[in-house]
Amino acid sequence: MVFVPTKNALLAGRYEFERPVGEGGMGAVWRARDLRLHCPVAVKVLWHDGRDSEALSQRFLREARVAASVQHVNVVRTTDFGIEDDTPYMVMELVEGESLADRMGKRPPLSINECVEIASSVLRGLAAAHDVGVIHRDIKPENVHLVADRDGVFPKILDFGIASALKPEGRVSVQTTQAGGLVGTPHYMSPEQARGLPDLDARSDVYAVGAMLYEMLTGATPVDAELPGDLLLAVVKEAHVPAIERRPELGKRLSHALDIALRKDRDERYPTASAFRKALHDAIPKTPKSRPDVTGPIQIRDRMISEPPGPTDRPTLDADELLSGAYLPPPAPPRSRTALLVGAAVVLAAALVAVGIFLGASEGEVASPTADAPQTREAEAPEAPEPPAPTATVAVPTAALPPTEVPAEGPPVEEAEEAPEAPVRRRAARMRAATTEMAATPAEMAPVSEMSASMGTPTAFRDLDY
Repeated sequence: MVFVPTKNALLAGRYEFERPVGEGGMGAVWRARDLRLHCPVAVKVLWHDGRDSEALSQRFLREARVAASVQHVNVVRTTDFGIEDDTPYMVMELVEGESLADRMGKRPPLSINECVEIASSVLRGLAAAHDVGVIHRDIKPENVHLVADRDGVFPKILDFGIASALKPEGRVSVQTTQAGGLVGTPHYMSPEQARGLPDLDARSDVYAVGAMLYEMLTGATPVDAELPGDLLLAVVKEAHVPAIERRPELGKRLSHALDIALRKDRDERYPTASAFRKALHDAIPKTPKSRPDVTGPIQIRDRMISEPPGPTDRPTLDADELLSGAYLPPPAPPRSRTALLVGAAVVLAAALVAVGIFLGASEGEVASPTADAPQTREAEAPEAPEPPAPTATVAVPTAALPPTEVPAEGPPVEEAEEAPEAPVRRRAARMRAATTEMAATPAEMAPVSEMSASMGTPTAFRDLDY
């Protein structure tokens, strides 16, 4: 009894078929649900008509093992395989999206960078396959699926159906078609593959990716012909038109990288998929990362920062805007030497005023014993006069103040308190005058926002990479 895939059919007691997603000459692919893992999968089943079914089944299972040996994000995963009711099957990761062939037929066309990125990702997947001794042999736009996730769209390689496993010395050990038969799609087939050579290696896949990228960039295949036989001859003998002649904006380096990948002699091609990928990477010009030019406008988070404003054209900064990092203050102009001297003078004047106020209070407290000193000396003439200790202690820092005369008679307390009043007023007047002069000269005194800018860029912008 042969298993026939139909809707709701159950395969291996685990995979419930939902709908077909594609058919080919050797089998069909169905969307199914894994009842054990509760996730969607793709199941490929093999057609056979009873003739040489054992050989077909063995080739199919070898294909499944080959595909399962390749583990890479750019290759569709094979998770299970087996035989159910004489029907070989293979269970694969289900990919949603569209094929590269479908995307190439839509508008707008893919950009140059998008084409190179797709080819680069395909080469990464093929490099992983080559590393475990597998060549694909049928790379074409129909076998590259564009899958979308949260990070964007990336390609996955499908259908290792005619893949070959390589012996350590690089020769083919598995044929998935009848001996001597051609496998592959002629437009993307390498010359050695078109000739039917058995010893294919990674350079055959390199050629196929080059032909696919050539078509993505120029809209034409490297060679073409009406009849299949003529097409195979063209693949082997006919030189392709350089890509730059079909599309000059591709540039010489990218066109030259394609020329090397499409060489008829495989010894002249890139030896590995990784080497071709590096050549493509080097062929695309990179924008150098550098510090921004502060003399011109700079785009930062949808805001423009132009040349620093003049002294009378100060920008008004919003506190929330500055903290959020949406605005970068312009660098402050260098502060003049005069502004620094004026600032120092203000600080010194304030210190002197404070000392004067302190001395006034102290002299008021010790003025009474100083005024009574002459009377004490008349009453006790024989004794040696003692120096008034409190007066000597307080008088030390008063060298910078005008001397205060204390009369022998009269109320000493009031006069001692009024004595320092005039110097304090004079110093306060000088301080106000200096402050007024500083406020009237904005060119010499940088505002707070510019002083902050001169101390360094805020942390939110210091590591910003333009």
